[in-house]
Amino acid sequence: MKLLDIKDVFFTYPDGDSVRTILDHVNVTFEKGHFYAIVGSSGSGKTTFLTLIAGLDSAKEGSILFKDKDIAEIGLWEYRRNHVGMVFQSYNLIPYMTGLENVLVAMGISGKLHKKREAYELLESIGIAKSKADRNVRRLSGGEQQRIAIARAMANQPDIIVADEPTGNLDGETEDTIIGLFKQLAQDKDKCVIVVTHSEKVAKHADYILRLHATKGTFVIEDNR
Repeated sequence: MKLLDIKDVFFTYPDGDSVRTILDHVNVTFEKGHFYAIVGSSGSGKTTFLTLIAGLDSAKEGSILFKDKDIAEIGLWEYRRNHVGMVFQSYNLIPYMTGLENVLVAMGISGKLHKKREAYELLESIGIAKSKADRNVRRLSGGEQQRIAIARAMANQPDIIVADEPTGNLDGETEDTIIGLFKQLAQDKDKCVIVVTHSEKVAKHADYILRLHATKGTFVIEDNR
């Protein structure tokens, strides 16, 4: 089912005395139940594209449609609050809180969930037992912190999970675990998972690979199923 429709998106930014084109009238469609990897050289615009589809910034031209409605009309804050979960390379957890408390804060912002039982169940579903959920996040491993970050991203029951280099700080074995979680979210939970990565290992597990060409500002899409 089509979820996100990127139509003729154009984005530039100032580069000294000139203007650099990052995305040149990009057209891409994202569907529920699929895992997408966005790859490309450093500075090609991968993270810029992710911020646009996450509603953190606006394109210069073109539109981004969520279920056929422009996210600008929905309102970027409402769109992020209700439909998008974000995961970052540096986890971005609140360091003085437990894993449970981090998830409860996100649930409170979303307004959709608020009970401890539901937070514990969400954490357990991605491999964080109650004993770990009740620990300060600084006492957890990087992989455990990233699992909690994923649980936090799921707190608003979003249709879309976006992640920016989510395995960049992890060892190979833990990276495999996180990749497995993203695949599970897409295949078993029917989420649209979109990951920016430098790792070809991550990319090869995606259903679709979107290669962004820095000089052209457009994608080449590979069906990896």
